[in-house]
Amino acid sequence: VVEGGIEAQTAAVLDHVTAVLETAGCTMSDVVKTFAILTSASDFKAFNKVYATYFPVEPPARTTVEAGLMAADIMVEIEAIAYKPIG
Repeated sequence: VVEGGIEAQTAAVLDHVTAVLETAGCTMSDVVKTFAILTSASDFKAFNKVYATYFPVEPPARTTVEAGLMAADIMVEIEAIAYKPIG
């Protein structure tokens, strides 16, 4: 868990997504859909500010929900689906 609140946690999660995509030969521009879970809807504005820096042009479709069932101190979770045509 990263210290520093929702902005630091969002950046850390998206850095991990970036790293996983790179191992698959993809980039953030290949992401077509994300699903984000926030523990508090009041964090949405700060979350979105950081999120937008990772998807500055044509951001993917996104679903964002509030759920209080994540492990202690985790404020955000993000699932990403990427698509890269072969050939």
